[in-house]
Amino acid sequence: MGDGNLAAAASFEKALKLNPNLSDGYVWFSSLRSSEGQIAKSIDLLITALSIDPLSRIPYVNLPSSLAMEGQNERTIELLLHAVKIFPDWATPANYLSNQMQGLGRLDEAVAWSQKDTALSQDPMAGGNLLGIYQDFGGDDRLSEFFEAFPDDHPLYPMGMAYWHWMKRDYEEALASIGPIADDPAFPQEFVFPIVIGASILTGDFDTAYEFLMKSSPTLSADSETNVDRFNVRFAVLLAYVQQKRNQPRAAAQLLRQAEHVLRDLPRFGMAGYGIRDVQVLTLQGRENAALDALTQAVDGGFVSSQSFDGWPFDADPIIEPLRSNPRFDVLQQRIDDRLEKMRQNVEAAETSGDWSALLALAQSA
Repeated sequence: MGDGNLAAAASFEKALKLNPNLSDGYVWFSSLRSSEGQIAKSIDLLITALSIDPLSRIPYVNLPSSLAMEGQNERTIELLLHAVKIFPDWATPANYLSNQMQGLGRLDEAVAWSQKDTALSQDPMAGGNLLGIYQDFGGDDRLSEFFEAFPDDHPLYPMGMAYWHWMKRDYEEALASIGPIADDPAFPQEFVFPIVIGASILTGDFDTAYEFLMKSSPTLSADSETNVDRFNVRFAVLLAYVQQKRNQPRAAAQLLRQAEHVLRDLPRFGMAGYGIRDVQVLTLQGRENAALDALTQAVDGGFVSSQSFDGWPFDADPIIEPLRSNPRFDVLQQRIDDRLEKMRQNVEAAETSGDWSALLALAQSA
C-alpha cells in the first residue's frame, strides 16, 4: 500500500470515528479498499453503509460488484434483484444484472435484463453489452440496427465506429478507425486501448499491441515477480502471448507464472470472472491436456462465450488456437454451440411475443 493510500485510509478512519453514522464515508472508504484489492474489507464497509442508510443507491451496485469479485454470484444476483424492486425506475441494477448473467453464461437472461435496462435509460449506449451476445447468436442484423440508431453527434461516436468494425470482425478497419483517437484523452482509454490491442493482435501487429499494452498497464514492464494482480491479469496474459510472438520467451514465461498464481484466487464466472484465462495460460505454457481439462471445467460450469471476459468471440481467440485441432475441443465446441442455439431460441420467442417475464423470472428461481 502506497503512502497516499495509507494517509487516505487514516483520514477515513478518523472521520468515521468522529461520525460513525456517515453512510457515504463507508462507501468512499470501501472504494479505496477495493482499489487495493482488499475486497472482503470493502464488502464489510458497504454492508455497514447499507445498515445505516438502507435506501442509499450506490451501495446497491458497489456491493454486488464486490461480491462478484469474491465469486459470490448468487448473493450478487439477490442484492441486484432487491435493488430492482426498491428502485423500479433506476436502470443501473438491471444493467448490472444483465452483465452478471452474461458473465455466468446465461445469455438469454442477459438479453432480458438489458431490455429492462434500455427501457429505463436514455443513454444510446445502453444495451451495448448485447452486441457480443447477438454476435454469439449469429445476429449480424441486430448489430447493424444498434449502430444505425447510434446518434452521430454523440461524443463517443468515433469510438463507436471503430467498435462497429471490431464487431464485424474487420480488424484492419477497426485499427484504421481508432488510430486517430487512440491517444486522445477525450475518449476513455479503458474502452479504446482494448480495441487497439485486440485488433493489433488479430492482425499480427504485435509491436503495436506491445506498445498499447505498456500504456494500459505500465507496471507489467517492471522486472519484478509481483507486478501481476487481479486488475491487470487480463493484460498480463495478452502481453505474454505478444512477447512469445516477439521472441521474448523469458519475459512471457515470467508473466504466465504470475498470472497462473493470481488466477487461483479469482472466480471464473460472473461479471468479475476471468472466463477461460486459465485455459489461455496453460495453452501458452504448452500444457495442452491441462488446458483442455480447464476448458472442460469451464464448459461444465456454464461457459459459452469469451465476449464479456476478453472482448473477442471464443472462435476468434488466437491464444487457444493450438487446442482447436484436438478432438476433445470439437466436443466442447459442440456443447457450447448447442447451448447458444437454445438460448437464441429463447430470446427469439420472447422477442416475437414481446413477453420477457419468463426469462426475467429465472433469476428469482435460481
